[in-house]
Amino acid sequence: MVTLTTVAVWLFGLGQHRTLYANSLISTTILFSAFLTFTTVGLYHGVKVRDDVGQLTDHISRRHFPNLDGFGSFPDLDVDDGDGILGFLAALLMAVLAAIVLVLVVWLVGALLWTSILIFAAMLYGVFFRALRLVFRNSNRCRGQWASSLWQGVWHASLYTVWIYGIIYAAHRLG
Repeated sequence: MVTLTTVAVWLFGLGQHRTLYANSLISTTILFSAFLTFTTVGLYHGVKVRDDVGQLTDHISRRHFPNLDGFGSFPDLDVDDGDGILGFLAALLMAVLAAIVLVLVVWLVGALLWTSILIFAAMLYGVFFRALRLVFRNSNRCRGQWASSLWQGVWHASLYTVWIYGIIYAAHRLG
């Protein structure tokens, strides 16, 4: 759906300069139309959603995450201002230690970033999966009936997208 919305906005927007407000309304309308079509056709054909992924945490390995056990002990380095080779070696040692610490910080931030992405993906999966299960729970009643499928499709598409219109409108009015 996101890909469809992005491509449709890009194709409809070629050669035209619209405001952010207009582009937001167009993309939300495309999203509404795609979701309406998806749910209506799915309900008409009696699609069922089943949970075959199970626990998402069972698929994530903890061995790729950093181990922070030995981070508490750093040596104290006190270097006097010297003009000789000792000052040069001390500065070189400090630069190497700073580079190592920087690499560890980047590695730790990367691990935290991936953890955040995995948690966000799990939340989105849960929200969308549960939303689709609520929609397709009515597929037995709607199978083979266009009117009932269309009504349920309009209801759920409105339920899941009208609040976006409200946010866009409020941001436009307040801005």
